[in-house]
Amino acid sequence: CAGRGDRDEAPKPVTPECADGQDNDLDGRIDYPEDDGCTAASDYDERGPCGNEYDPPRLQDGVPLRLDTAGGVFESQGSCGGQGSPELAALYRLTNVIEALEITTVDPATDVVTTLYVRREACLVPGAEVACQTQRENAAPGHTLRVESPTPGDYYIFVDGVAGAGGVVMLTVNEIPLAACLNTVDDDGDGRADYPNDPGCFAPFDRDETTEALTACSNDEDDDEDGQIDFPLDPGCPSAAFDSEENSCGEIRFREFFGETPEVVAELADGSNGLSGTCGGRNHNEVIFRYDLPFNARMEISTRFSETTTPVALYVRRDCDDTQTQLGCDDGAAGGANGGRIVLSQAAPGPYYIVVDGREADAGQFKLAVNVERLPAGCSNDRDDDDDGLRDYLDPGCSGPEDEDETDLPAGQTPACSNGEDDDGDGLVDWPFDPGCWGPGGLDEADPAEPPACDNGVDDDGDGRTDFPWDPGCVSRGHFSEVDPARAPTCADGQDNDADGRTDFPFDPGCFARSDSNEFDGPMNRGACANGLDDDGDGLIDFPFDPGCAYAALDDETDPAVLPACSNGEDDDGDGVVDFPREPGCAFAGDDDETNPVPLPVCGNGEDDDDDARVDFPDDPGCAYAAAGTEGNEAFVIPRCRDGVDNDDDGLIDVADPGCVTADDDDETDPAEAPECGNDADDDGDGLADFPADPGCVARGDDRESQDCREGVDVTPIPANGTVNGSTAMDGADQYATRCGGQGAPDAVYRYVLEEAGTLVVSADNPGTDFPPIVSVLRNCEERETVVGCAGHIGRPTPTVRVEDAQPGEYYIFVDGGGPERWASAGEPVTFVDPEGYVATPDITDDCWEDGGAGAFDCYGDLIRITHGEDEALVSPAPGTRMGMAGDYGFTVDSRFVNTNIWRLHFTPAEPGDDRPVSFRLEG
Repeated sequence: CAGRGDRDEAPKPVTPECADGQDNDLDGRIDYPEDDGCTAASDYDERGPCGNEYDPPRLQDGVPLRLDTAGGVFESQGSCGGQGSPELAALYRLTNVIEALEITTVDPATDVVTTLYVRREACLVPGAEVACQTQRENAAPGHTLRVESPTPGDYYIFVDGVAGAGGVVMLTVNEIPLAACLNTVDDDGDGRADYPNDPGCFAPFDRDETTEALTACSNDEDDDEDGQIDFPLDPGCPSAAFDSEENSCGEIRFREFFGETPEVVAELADGSNGLSGTCGGRNHNEVIFRYDLPFNARMEISTRFSETTTPVALYVRRDCDDTQTQLGCDDGAAGGANGGRIVLSQAAPGPYYIVVDGREADAGQFKLAVNVERLPAGCSNDRDDDDDGLRDYLDPGCSGPEDEDETDLPAGQTPACSNGEDDDGDGLVDWPFDPGCWGPGGLDEADPAEPPACDNGVDDDGDGRTDFPWDPGCVSRGHFSEVDPARAPTCADGQDNDADGRTDFPFDPGCFARSDSNEFDGPMNRGACANGLDDDGDGLIDFPFDPGCAYAALDDETDPAVLPACSNGEDDDGDGVVDFPREPGCAFAGDDDETNPVPLPVCGNGEDDDDDARVDFPDDPGCAYAAAGTEGNEAFVIPRCRDGVDNDDDGLIDVADPGCVTADDDDETDPAEAPECGNDADDDGDGLADFPADPGCVARGDDRESQDCREGVDVTPIPANGTVNGSTAMDGADQYATRCGGQGAPDAVYRYVLEEAGTLVVSADNPGTDFPPIVSVLRNCEERETVVGCAGHIGRPTPTVRVEDAQPGEYYIFVDGGGPERWASAGEPVTFVDPEGYVATPDITDDCWEDGGAGAFDCYGDLIRITHGEDEALVSPAPGTRMGMAGDYGFTVDSRFVNTNIWRLHFTPAEPGDDRPVSFRLEG
């Protein structure tokens, strides 16, 4: 038989090569079916479809074949490459219906990069190509080409070179079988096969039919109580694995459309007739598909294809049974097409009901395709999607970067990453400190198996700074990238943005990391490392002097178990200088690297940089420590009793030195006679001796161990859990000044004894209080440094002080006048002249009228007048820091340009908390 159409089975005059018993093509195989070149016994050519160009060896499923393309020919090339390189061909005969053919050269024995292309049935016809893939010339040898949904037949696989190269290649073909849920086999033996019939098949491409648990559509229950049970009887069940019987489309059935299968061909005649869109479909059959979108995306939905053979309308709804939720409708008639096209540019996650409805008939074929382009997740799109003023990782509704929804948790629920607890027990609490927290909305503090980039101890972006909080690209320890933003964050820009005399992280108390975008802190809101107190009782106060303070914004002074390099008593860098504050390589006591920078800092370079005849630290009063960057003395000079230096070389530092009466003392010189708080005696008979054990001692040089008030002060006791009524005298004496205000106002003093540790609440916010008081709670009546809390000032207007974990003992309570400070205007009109120029220029000087007021900042050129009572002080507005006195009122004024178009004046009273009224007058 020369073919099916041959009408004569009689032997031919010339015996075909594929039946003559000869190896005509000298490939070691004889006749049909042994010779792959023979399609039948009547074939007259053993060479087959590849002719004289190739003699393709036969590949077997999963069996590697060694080829050496260096001995190939230069006859073919693929659509993606191979030109000018030697190639060989191999044959694979597919006999089964499968999901895909996987063709791979990935093998240790493969020596060269390749171009792979596949032709079906016709070996020498380029138009028969069904797939092509090439490698880059510098890529690692080996790659894999996948042919999807191949039909049975002969496949000629060409192994070609890249840029003329040839060599050894190991070629393997693997058949990928059909998924268990579409292979027509009852794989789990439950009597039901494949999707949609098997309850273990959630989609046709599911590779396991096993049923873990019965769903609403297979549990033999009428879950929606409509009288119809499970798939296929209940119209709410598109498959046996669907987990809701709710009739989303009323009594009309719908199908599932899966994103893994972007297109489907279907028939209107198999649909229903119950819906219509605004653009058509009334009284004609429709087919309804439910598409579950898992993320924010751009969706393009179309039936405009040649396979759509009947006119159809296309419409999309969020709720199948509600016409008001229609998102678009297109019948294609305007463009002369059979089908429509709808684009949803900002589709949110959730179900979409896509309806293909007949325009003119109830039958006919159509093709529906859904193309999805994922958009940034709702928590990674740089938008405030829930309008709460917070975006992405800062939003408490965002559990991670892939979270599609910024909506916060219901009221009363707090995410694990902002609940104030160490949920995973690693010693780190919440965002931004726990590496398990991407943002404050994280639901789990558990650390990932692989440390995030901002907590892995590696300088991932090569900028010389490693991890959170030191790298400007790290907003938290759980952040996945160290890459710095295009614009330096406020806490890493080299500017004192809040004009508090401290610049950036780790020096500014408003900066919790170099990535922080706000330096402002406010003196009433500073933590333990910037509050002016020795919170851990080690005699060292705040950043940069306390070894427990790694940065100024830290709220815990407790020293680490292993002291950092700049506080460990060792010369770690071998330069002969040990630790902070004398080591030029130590920027702060908590610094863990003593290496000296190049060049040396101003206060450690051996030069008199400010020409005051004082050189470096500790000789120059402008140098707070050897690593400081300025010797200038214009601003506030830290007192010697809290500068972290052993100024008198007696081995004792600051308030641990018997020469220091308080932390504000500027002289560490020891007195001839040991003071009460440094004489090793219990002078007040309370069972505790000296500083820091005795609560009456604020420093070792304090001359009183007693916590009592001085003689002549009227102190009213408050009974346990009691209430007292009192008053301050009109025009009475201002007996005490506290850090919280009330200067110049009369005060009243009370004493309370706490018998056991607990929470102590002191409040003047009660009926009967008829003026705005300031309430201060101290452990020592005569030492304002012992304040444990205060309220009634501008930072905390309600006069209630709450002290958590208050220790037993005496507490002194001052009720002072003054109330919350406030700004008040003189009430005079201010006239502004429109500037001629609109570019800000730093022309603020003592007298800058010479340009006639033409600049954008013109012109605050007169001196600033600061008045307290009858006393007045004149201060230049020019940029810089200046100290002055208006009578007995001391102050510091800092003038600076914080940006090209922002001029800021920062006024600070010399006495902390001094809230006496002061007037300012600026003219220009």
